[in-house]
Amino acid sequence: MRSHSKNGFTLVELLVVIAIIAVLAALLFPVFSRARRKGWQTTCVSNQRQIGAALTLYLQDFDETYPNYRFEPLGSQQAGDFEKNSWRVVISPYQQNSGVMICPANSDNSILSQDARYPISYAANVAADPHDYPFPSSLPIAELRALTLSGVFGNDLSSGVKVSSIVRPAECIAVVEMLHNHFSSFIVDIPDDKEPFGESLENSSVCFSDCLFTGHFGLSNYLFTDGHVKALKPTATYYGEETNYWYRDASSLSADARTTLTTAQAHSN
Repeated sequence: MRSHSKNGFTLVELLVVIAIIAVLAALLFPVFSRARRKGWQTTCVSNQRQIGAALTLYLQDFDETYPNYRFEPLGSQQAGDFEKNSWRVVISPYQQNSGVMICPANSDNSILSQDARYPISYAANVAADPHDYPFPSSLPIAELRALTLSGVFGNDLSSGVKVSSIVRPAECIAVVEMLHNHFSSFIVDIPDDKEPFGESLENSSVCFSDCLFTGHFGLSNYLFTDGHVKALKPTATYYGEETNYWYRDASSLSADARTTLTTAQAHSN
C-alpha cells in the first residue's frame, strides 16, 4: 500500500506564520526607528563639532572676532541682501563638506533658508537681553543693524563679538538647531508682540518659541563656544538666576527668553 506524504502548509499554518511575523515586526519597528533617530542625533553632533572647528579657524584668521550672523554681499553696504550672505557662507572655506550644515533628523532640512545655499537646520545665537531690547524706535535702521546684542554673533553691520568678551566659553551657546524659520539666526527672547530691528518677519514666527528644534528625543544639540556639543532640553539651558547659556556675559536670562524656552520644551517630541 502506497503512503501519501504531506506537502505544503495548511491555510491555518500560513496564517499562524504571518501572525508571528507581524508581531515580531511590531516589536522590532520601534527599536529600528529609535536606532535610526539615535544615528541621526550622532550625525548632528558630528556636524556641529565640524562647524565649531570651522569657526575656530575663522577666529584665528579674523582677530578672534566671531562673524556677524549675516553680511551684505562682498562687504558692500549698498546691495542690501544680507540673508544671502550668512555666517554659514563666511566659514564655508574652512569646511570640506557643506553637508555638515544639514541635520538629518530635522523635518525642514529640505527647505532652503533665505540664505539659499543652505537649508533650514542650524542657526547662530544672536540673543537679546533686557539691556538690548526693546530698541529705541528713534534709532536709524543703520544703527539698529550695527547693534551687537548679547549673543555670540553680531548683527549685520556690527563690529563683531570678541572671544575675550565671552565670560564662560564652556557655558555659552554658539549654534543651535532651528526649524519653521528661514533666518540664519535664533533670537531667544524677542517677545510675541515685537519685531526685531523694526522689520517684518515674513514666513516666520515673530516669537522664536516654536522654532527651536527638539527632535532628538525631546532634546536639541547645542554647539558651545569652547567647541563642545551637548544635547539639552531647552529649559536646561539656564538655571535659576545664576546660570545662563545664551548671553555671553552670563547675566540672568530675561523673562521673555524663559517663556520662549518653556514653550519650546512644550513643543518637544
